[in-house]
Amino acid sequence: RGSLASDILQSVKSGSIEWMVNLVTGNLQDNNMDVSLLRQRMHDFIDKASYTTALFWANKCLSVSKGHIRDYYWLLHIHAITGHHHRAIQIIQNKKLTEAQRKEWVDALRTVEKMNEQGSCEPPDDDIVGVPTTKVRSCLYLLCGKIYEAVNNITMAKTCYKQALEYDLYCSEALDILINQQMLSVPEEKQLLETLSGSSQCSDAEKQYILQIYGRKLIKHGSIVSILNPELEYLTNDLDGLLDLAKHKCLITNYDACYKITSKILEDDPYHEDSIPYHIICLMELKKTNELFRLSHVFVNDYPSSPIAWYTVGCYYLLIENYAQARMHFNKSIMLKGSFGLAWLGYAHSFAAEGEHDRAMAAYSTASNFMPGSHMPLVYIGKEYALSNNYRIAANFFAKALQIAPENPYAEHEIGSAAFNNGDYNTAKKHFLLALNVFEMDDDQSLPETWEPLINNLGHTCRKLREYELALYYHNLALKLSPRNFSTFAAIGFTYSLMENHAIALEYYDKAISLKKDDTFTLQMINNTMEILASIAIVAEDIQVSETPTPKLKIITDLDSIGDSNMSVDD
Repeated sequence: RGSLASDILQSVKSGSIEWMVNLVTGNLQDNNMDVSLLRQRMHDFIDKASYTTALFWANKCLSVSKGHIRDYYWLLHIHAITGHHHRAIQIIQNKKLTEAQRKEWVDALRTVEKMNEQGSCEPPDDDIVGVPTTKVRSCLYLLCGKIYEAVNNITMAKTCYKQALEYDLYCSEALDILINQQMLSVPEEKQLLETLSGSSQCSDAEKQYILQIYGRKLIKHGSIVSILNPELEYLTNDLDGLLDLAKHKCLITNYDACYKITSKILEDDPYHEDSIPYHIICLMELKKTNELFRLSHVFVNDYPSSPIAWYTVGCYYLLIENYAQARMHFNKSIMLKGSFGLAWLGYAHSFAAEGEHDRAMAAYSTASNFMPGSHMPLVYIGKEYALSNNYRIAANFFAKALQIAPENPYAEHEIGSAAFNNGDYNTAKKHFLLALNVFEMDDDQSLPETWEPLINNLGHTCRKLREYELALYYHNLALKLSPRNFSTFAAIGFTYSLMENHAIALEYYDKAISLKKDDTFTLQMINNTMEILASIAIVAEDIQVSETPTPKLKIITDLDSIGDSNMSVDD
């Protein structure tokens, strides 16, 4: 198959494919961006059997026309052709129909029923006209990309998908694959957008509309709202637009907000495949075990040959800590699609949870090969090295992750942690603050509880740098995020001890020990603090019963003598 892809690429580059020009349709003449133009493009891709791209533009037609019945009909038609019967039927059942619309909807339903019975459905016959060679080349590059991906040559597949987009700006299927398979790093995403912005294939209005949509799909960090063109705000009602917002919320670990958005998407379209991974992440982070169980059963029953279905089952078992079953189902997902990076990640997590660092790192490495644009496999490899106390090697992997996703809070936090363990506290503080800055840039986003360790680590770092007041500020902020964390109370108490405010320190130690009665550090600090307070009380009593005024210098001398008996304030 790799040889076939090379032969096709040679034909494309040599220009010897003019004989295929009459096989496809679609040459834009209209300079205005309207729904009829999008409908024409949708029909072009249906005629070329590029159903994934046709489905993308069918959804855009629905968004622009605000749900015109004609656009719903073609959306259902595409689902019927591609065999997504459940999605088509669910769309019909979810919509409120008027009597005027009922006949057209019944016709659409009959199309779906016919599809269920016969297993095939031919699109309507349209006239075939000439088309520029560039669009043929786009189709062939898309085909080559799929062939290279099938033989696990991700580098060549990525190149072909990018070429497909450059030859035809409307080829959204290539973009979806690049995004969903995590093939592009953040710098590569920006470079691709810059390349597409220089395209001369269509009018400025078309290009602005397309780049607006693609820009939201590509962006991994920053505020989605900030890049929206006010004239295109209606796209937020589009399912793809909602998914873009959900991705943003997921990336900044606002899982509650992401869950609400993905739930709305799946309510309208229960089989919206692109939103399912993000919905699963939210269910796992929010510990919604029962809902994840029901979802996995629905997918396995309706789409038993889909890798995402068995991936969902694996995530359920991972959540309930049945790691052997999780591995088995992740492996089944991988057998259906060897390049499914998310399944490889889950497979690696099941080993990491059982402390099998070598096997976990091998699986994470495989996931990184299939997801070259994702920083997460590298972050997890670094964490495995950190657990083995190889902090310098871990820092190298974290740095590579940061190259893929600059300013990513996960990578910044892990680099800071590695620097802290290496004793480089200034570098640690720098990266912790860079991670925190991601959330401060989002005005409507409060810091999620997930990042309580980041705030506490900032407090520990400031304490190491003897910035005690700042350390107390961060520890108290962490306490607001997680009010019943015993280690935060112990850290505040220890900071007060270093500030020689032992009475307040003892109060926080008492709160910490009430939450975890067998914590060795807290018990030791309580004993030390009580000894110090008792010593200070004895000195104060001796001063009060003294017959003559005691010079201030004498008090210092007494404290020094206490220090000689291993009971000093510093100790």
